[in-house]
Amino acid sequence: MRCWRICLLLLMLVGCSPTTPAKPTQPPTISSLTPTQSLNPTHVVATTLPIIADEAAVEQANQQGLERDLAQLAVDWRLIAAKPPAVLPKMPPPYEQRSFWVTDLTSNQQRNISATLQLSTTHLLIYVADDLPVDQAALSNAATQFEQVGWPLLAKWYPQQAWPKVPVTVLNTKISGAGGYYASDNELPQAINPFSNEREMVVINAAATPPSDPSYVATVIHEMQHLLQRNVLSHPATWINEGASMLSEQRSGYGNDSLALDFLASPDTQLNAWASSPGTALKHYGAAQLFLRYLDQQLDGLPMGTLAAADAGDNLTSITSLMATRYPDLTSFDQVFAAWSVANLVNDRSLADGRYGYDLPRPIVPEPAQSSEQKLNIQQFGSDYLAFEPAAFERTVEWQGNNTVPIFAADVTNSATWWSGRGDARVSTLTTALQVPSTGSSLSYQRWFDLEQDYDYAYLSVSLDQGQTWQAIATQASTGANPVGLNIGAGWTGQQTSWQAETVDLTPWAGQHIQLRFWVINDEAYNAPGLALSDLTIAGLTPEWQGAGFVRVRNQLAQRWMLTAVLYDQTGAIKIMSIPTDNGKARWVIPANQRAVLVINATTQATTEAADYSYNVTP
Repeated sequence: MRCWRICLLLLMLVGCSPTTPAKPTQPPTISSLTPTQSLNPTHVVATTLPIIADEAAVEQANQQGLERDLAQLAVDWRLIAAKPPAVLPKMPPPYEQRSFWVTDLTSNQQRNISATLQLSTTHLLIYVADDLPVDQAALSNAATQFEQVGWPLLAKWYPQQAWPKVPVTVLNTKISGAGGYYASDNELPQAINPFSNEREMVVINAAATPPSDPSYVATVIHEMQHLLQRNVLSHPATWINEGASMLSEQRSGYGNDSLALDFLASPDTQLNAWASSPGTALKHYGAAQLFLRYLDQQLDGLPMGTLAAADAGDNLTSITSLMATRYPDLTSFDQVFAAWSVANLVNDRSLADGRYGYDLPRPIVPEPAQSSEQKLNIQQFGSDYLAFEPAAFERTVEWQGNNTVPIFAADVTNSATWWSGRGDARVSTLTTALQVPSTGSSLSYQRWFDLEQDYDYAYLSVSLDQGQTWQAIATQASTGANPVGLNIGAGWTGQQTSWQAETVDLTPWAGQHIQLRFWVINDEAYNAPGLALSDLTIAGLTPEWQGAGFVRVRNQLAQRWMLTAVLYDQTGAIKIMSIPTDNGKARWVIPANQRAVLVINATTQATTEAADYSYNVTP
């Protein structure tokens, strides 16, 4: 997926902030499984696992998943004979005219355009599509603003090793679906991706935001932040990457709060997740924008390069460690998130030690609590706010939340199910080695998948050379379509959110020693829950399956909760208190004559499934 920037001129129609395609800093080795001496290895039974095992399984999936290396994958899949040399950056001649591939973010289609180099600066090569007018004065002014304001901030954030070796290409053209995007696939050789432009570059929708518009400079800064963060870490989590780009706009003096207001109107938005298209991502931008602004102001500046290197978007403990330098009592990300959620309600730096205030465009407006029993749900790392108006008597709030939540939205049997894990710029595999009987055999399984359409793919493949190379096996769910150059075989993509049975004939390899492998290969940015496989059998055999990034799960995580009470006495004084939960239950007494707000946070990591809760109020 591309890294889009929300185009403020098109705010009511689309979102526009790209997601970062990848350039691995350390190319991973795609693991291959050497056949065991026995061609009929011991069968591994999918045992009944305790619920807590899924937390460990998720961590194992995160640790064992491989970084995506498209060049190595192309070799492994026999798309090319050997890894091509890296693209060497070079300076173009003045007024060079050349062609570029551009992605239509609405249709995911590629088109080829012609553009001319109109301006060069220390860090930018500015091309303008030949079908757009050229305003040299506006281009020059925008480039100067970037060099004087935007680049110094980004250079302070990121180490020199992350800086481009030659000026970055800024392509001004007309695109749909975004104000601009960054795609690291443009840095690949065309032998790997035929739509690569073979350079570090960003694309700006200059038809909607021309260089004379202040939003133009903001868009360039936004996309350059993506590029630099990607040069530090090949797989930054989208939410923190986009939050950093929004923060870079604000810190450079070009920010605004339009997207923050979208979030504040809908605070039950998962902070550490993203939407699958720009137009549905507005509130996610706002959430990430405000959270990083909160951290930045609480800590008197954020070390973005350090956070990027620590993979802070997925390694949330790195954020906790930073906040603990100022607030030692914050020992978990759950607590950091809960403090931010309360700050979004009260926004008062005078409370406690200052943790409940920052530059907020407006506070959250809580929903009125109901007197009758209510059953609701909430997103993980989202916030619900329930307001209780003053009463002349005490009231008791009985609250109860789910104890468990699924990893992905599918029912599983008592036997453990193989799950691919999830993440950006990631490869996970599930492999077995066998000798197909001379009379033939078949592979059967149940499949469920939710993968980013056209950007993330799952595959079933076969190897005849002990895992050195692979070829795809076409199945009922697979497609050969390759709209953005990321389908390396007969891939599965999109959604199949009910279990489907499938049987694959292995007779073509009768009598041969082979390996079978399931893959999930994700690009950067948005990622969906992934692939699940159940009831894996091979007729006449009991092979052992080995996962690298694939893990067996019961599809149940422990649901975590953070509840915070905010009390307003008759003088307007505010008291903030944490409400403990026990086995998913909590009881809270609201004093007489006090207004109160209950802030509810669901805080289970590694899932985007909502949590259920209920409450009842009695005198």
